[in-house]
Amino acid sequence: MVKDVKMQKEIICSCNTDHASGCLVCGGELFYNADSAIDVKCVICGKEEQSNTICVNGHYICDECHREKILDVVERVCVATNLTDPVEIALQIFKLPGLHMHGPEYHSIVAAVLVTAYGNSVKDKQAQAIKEAIKRGKDIKGGVCGTHGACGAGVGVGVAYSIIHQVTPYSKEERGAANRLTALALLEISRFGGPRCCKRDAMISIETAKRNIKEFDNNGRSRYICSQFMNNQKCIQSQCPYFPEKIVLGETESLCPVCLSRIPAQKVKYGAKVYLEKTCPQHGDYKTIIWNGPPDYKSWELIRQPSPSVSCITKVDKGCPYDCGICPGHRQNTCCVLLEITNRCNLLCPVCFASSQENAAPDPSLEEIGAWYDTLMRCGGPFNIQLSGGEPSLRDDIADIIRLGKEKGFSFFQLNTNGLRLAEEPAYVETLQKAGLNCVFLQFDAMSDEPYFALRGRKLLETKLQAIENCIDAGLGVVLVPTLVPGLNENEIGPIIRFAIENMPHIRGVHFQPVSYFGRYGEKKNERITIPDVLRAIEEQTGGQMKVEDFRPGTAENSYCSFNASFLLQPDGTLKVLPKTQNCCCSSSTEQKPAGDSKKAREYVARQWSSAPEPKWVISRYAAPGSFDEFLERRALYTLAVSGMAFQDAWNLDLTRLQECYIHVVSPDRRIIPFCAYNLTSITGDPLYRGVNR
Repeated sequence: MVKDVKMQKEIICSCNTDHASGCLVCGGELFYNADSAIDVKCVICGKEEQSNTICVNGHYICDECHREKILDVVERVCVATNLTDPVEIALQIFKLPGLHMHGPEYHSIVAAVLVTAYGNSVKDKQAQAIKEAIKRGKDIKGGVCGTHGACGAGVGVGVAYSIIHQVTPYSKEERGAANRLTALALLEISRFGGPRCCKRDAMISIETAKRNIKEFDNNGRSRYICSQFMNNQKCIQSQCPYFPEKIVLGETESLCPVCLSRIPAQKVKYGAKVYLEKTCPQHGDYKTIIWNGPPDYKSWELIRQPSPSVSCITKVDKGCPYDCGICPGHRQNTCCVLLEITNRCNLLCPVCFASSQENAAPDPSLEEIGAWYDTLMRCGGPFNIQLSGGEPSLRDDIADIIRLGKEKGFSFFQLNTNGLRLAEEPAYVETLQKAGLNCVFLQFDAMSDEPYFALRGRKLLETKLQAIENCIDAGLGVVLVPTLVPGLNENEIGPIIRFAIENMPHIRGVHFQPVSYFGRYGEKKNERITIPDVLRAIEEQTGGQMKVEDFRPGTAENSYCSFNASFLLQPDGTLKVLPKTQNCCCSSSTEQKPAGDSKKAREYVARQWSSAPEPKWVISRYAAPGSFDEFLERRALYTLAVSGMAFQDAWNLDLTRLQECYIHVVSPDRRIIPFCAYNLTSITGDPLYRGVNR
């Protein structure tokens, strides 16, 4: 046996073991017995034990032999380094000769790297803490990602946090924090699915800890790019966040965030992420994430035909985006139009598209608004009208504005509001309903007060709930509109959806808006919520009742602008996604879309977002249980639209998307301007259109 052990050690040492993903002896496929552990013997040390893992050729290597010596080197690297960025420390370790592509050593590596970076950051690194991190990491057996449902690299994050904060089973807040951090790491690992990749999962865990432990250096720019994917038999390739291939998906144009000059741009894919990369000759390079898959970027795209406006106000002179009005170069007819009937506001939200209440101009008169209506009718109306601002409810004559619009031929009116006045004055709400208001588009960021305080400057939950109650009493449909800001209210997605379901049929939908960096909210580096982020959060936070694959892009606008799905609440309380050929406005097939999709979108919004046709208790009175009539009535009452719109700013502006925008704003001088262009501002706050005469 001694001779055999010596031979096996020589075989392993002669192999390029840092590039092997199968058996370390023969390179063969590893077999995992999911049912139960089997009796095995380590081919190196002869240790007999039980394991769920063995090579197809019968070879088995125990955890101790798998990580032999390499963890001693890891310990020396950690003790010697002064780096404060855990990613940089991990990159050093990942380059060590003899480090296998996979194995239980990564459990210790994650813990040791994080403890080291923390000690360097607070100027109190302790060699004993690093040794303890490695020791505890060794306690986590190999393969537990499959056999125990918890990747050891993710658990290594909790190990590090527990050592840093000296957590025990009796600790209060810190014990909970350690568990939450571990859960976050495991959640991030789970998002990419596929077979295990220990380096990938270790780096995901380290990056998760880096984002969530405040003492860490978050300014480091080091990024792990995999160099071993060709030798990984189970590599998920483009779905991996560290897959190195740079794929240019397409050319477009954008703007410099500083000078707002038009510049060339590329959409570049790195693994599952897509970035907009551009260079201004004067102000340098910019790289902004626009898609954080899965789902895959290209799989989301629908081919559509142009549907230009029937009448253009401006001509093409300087080129997009400087000729908006709409110009002949715009490729999509209008669906919804915002009328900014005031710039005044009764809140001073840190997040505001319009920078409301700053240098507020006088409200437009009823006569001016009438001229806006006339312009819209000449340009292909009637369109769906969104009364916006500022806070439009500060005007006392909204009922007159609605009645005037109806006289001009418009049929659907939506109020974009923070809900303060609606909560305070039930009679005001009734007046709006009687005038013909169809829907309240209610700013609704959370089911707890903390996000409101951060986003809106005050606690508002009770006010929002009262506004909804008053709308229900008046017979107005409500759509909840959360603005999603990284680190503030992403965890509120599920609670908001559950609240909407509980209050059907009066709440008609939830419309998510990931924050855009213009107006009164400047860019926060590396803080972006993309459409896939929202979709995955919806699935996770609804416990799978709503799934990523239930959603599809809009068909009237550019595919990368939005997502939507409709769900029917069934009598047993479960949700059923409506067929994609029927939900929202039209099909999601990859066939080219007809020019009438904008009209279909208008009709769907008017139908779905308007007030419920009857109170919720009437179904059983009119239709026999299980009948087709009951189904139709339930569908009319209990369909919830869940959608989202990802607006563009100066960093991620894609002029191809902008040219296909169908949500427009009427400017004071009666031009019709795409929403993202109208609200776009430079890094210094200079607007492209708002308040600017072009």
